[in-house]
Amino acid sequence: MNNRRGSFAWFLALTVCLSCAPSGGAQQPPAAPDARLESLLYRDEIPGFRAAPARLRRDVRDPESGPCTLVSRRYDSASGRHWIRIDLTIHSSPADAARHLASFLRQSSAITPASPEHARVGDASWERAGPDGAFLFLARGRAAVKVFTYPERRSTDPVAGIPDPDPMDASLPDVARALGAGLVLRIDRTPALAGLEAAAPLRVAGAPWARAVRLDGRTWVPAAALRAAGARVDWNPRANRGTITLGTRQVLVRACHRTARVDGTSQDLGAAVLLDREGPVVPIEPLARLLGLVAESRGGVLTLRASG
Repeated sequence: MNNRRGSFAWFLALTVCLSCAPSGGAQQPPAAPDARLESLLYRDEIPGFRAAPARLRRDVRDPESGPCTLVSRRYDSASGRHWIRIDLTIHSSPADAARHLASFLRQSSAITPASPEHARVGDASWERAGPDGAFLFLARGRAAVKVFTYPERRSTDPVAGIPDPDPMDASLPDVARALGAGLVLRIDRTPALAGLEAAAPLRVAGAPWARAVRLDGRTWVPAAALRAAGARVDWNPRANRGTITLGTRQVLVRACHRTARVDGTSQDLGAAVLLDREGPVVPIEPLARLLGLVAESRGGVLTLRASG
């Protein structure tokens, strides 16, 4: 095993220690129904990946943040060349969730949250991406989310110690961001986690049921809400792709991808399409432009109108 792979194995070992050490204190971890916690994680919805059974543990703790509840799941790619792991911990307070992430970052590597090697992507959120994987850590109210993506089971360059390239490698950071932002959406919509102190929801004019999610300065909206602007939305859940059509304009989008196809050409959306139980959730500003619309937010309501 090369040094890079060995370091990552050590990194994950510490992840388990920090997330799953038995609690010796008298304080009880926050309660939430097991089924609802497990339902927050993805199943076989991630394109190209298959989910393993979820692992749920109560009465676990980080030495600095106290007791919490952990639910974790691993996802293996069909090619066997990549895996994803998502850890979700529910803490007693938002401050405990933030302390858990800060403690994890300090103790899992020599890189601190303030290091330029970790990019700050939002409030209490960090990411790191490189040839050996992509990681995203974020706090949302009482929840702390960790997303790990990593290429494995392949030969490596004996000199540089870098895994043999694969077409999916370049998309791993976008996949991590899409899964992390999608989990924020699920957390915000889960009654069992009431009192998360999340930001006030952004509603969509003409689609009062639609709730947006904000992360990293971007706004995602359920694609179905575009019907309020007259668009047709067709989604294939098995293929995790679909089309959004308005007039003569048609945009092809894929889950966990940041590029769209318009008239046979590739267009960068700036952020990946998210996965949700009710269909795709799209980065609204760039997608609206491709459809000839303008997205405007005012007073907690997002309005879509024709440009020009």
